[in-house]
Parts: sequence; C-alpha cells; structure tokens
Amino acid sequence: MKNKILRAYLEALKEGICNLKAHIDNMKLYTNNELLSLFERHLAQMATPEEPQRLYAPIKYGLEVGGKRIRPTLLMLSYNLYAEDIERALMPAMAVEI
Repeated sequence: MKNKILRAYLEALKEGICNLKAHIDNMKLYTNNELLSLFERHLAQMATPEEPQRLYAPIKYGLEVGGKRIRPTLLMLSYNLYAEDIERALMPAMAVEI
C-alpha cells in the first residue's frame, strides 16, 4: 500500500516538474542587464514633485546618482521567475530603490 502511494506521489511530482519545465522553456526570461536598462529608462521618465524641496531634493539626488541598483534588479529578476509581464514589477522596484 505504501509503495503504491509513493509511486503515485512520485509520478505526480514528475508530471509537475515536466509541466514547470515546459512553462519555463516558453517564458521570456530577462537578463539582469536588460532589467537594469528597463529600470533606468523607467526612472528617467518618472516625474518627481518639486515641492517641498527639502523632502524631494534628497530623493531625486539619490536616484540620479545611479549605482548598481541591486535591490530593484533582484526584485524584477524574482518577479520574472513567475511572470513575463515585467512592467508590473517596475513600480515596486522603484519603491524599493527609493
């Protein structure tokens, strides 16, 4: 009885892995450079308020300085493991960077 249940479980697991592999093979997976470029373009188009200047000037400066952008890139890479519509992850990536 245990062997029969175990075999059924393993068969279902194998089928699930095959389905997942087929899903991943058909997905558009972005590279970190593609995502960074997409993020930078989105950041350049984003309008930031001017007032109150004491609030927004440091945020604007921090975003303009640039850098590796590791946090937003990791967020978008993680999102891309499950979905292709990477544009949905841009605003959360912006929030993480700010």
